[in-house]
Amino acid sequence: MLESEAVSLACARAKPDHLKAMELALLQFESSPELVQKTRYHVTFHMSIARAAGNPVIETMFRAISDSTIELVLRSLADPEVYRLGTPYHREIYEGVCDGDGDRAVSALTKHLSFAESLYGKDFDRSLDILAERELERLVGPDIPLEKLLQIAAKDIDDD
Repeated sequence: MLESEAVSLACARAKPDHLKAMELALLQFESSPELVQKTRYHVTFHMSIARAAGNPVIETMFRAISDSTIELVLRSLADPEVYRLGTPYHREIYEGVCDGDGDRAVSALTKHLSFAESLYGKDFDRSLDILAERELERLVGPDIPLEKLLQIAAKDIDDD
């Protein structure tokens, strides 16, 4: 809801410097080979939309949730299927804002955000820690918690 409103307002209010910031973030995202960099520019792109909305409340709210969304972005960008399906919409969102086409930009944003949710289902809002612990339990069994596995790995490294 927050981002849909932000992109709709950005279509009506974005100034040339906002569009330049969006384009720069998008180009950096597209050219970054590394996951953390991509995550940074992904969040920067979405933040630039919030800034272009010209509404300080939306920008403040986006800043307030940006830390918690980083986990979701990391997970989405690390998942090849979500990455393949979701990231092409960045360009469409950007072009919609540039053209002042709110329907196009909101539609692209909605599709962009919905891929991860549809693929992750009930795990969409769960912490990466919870998901990692569940996957670890599946791989090595319930008797070896993450802390124990890390101790074993550290000991193996020390022994080498």
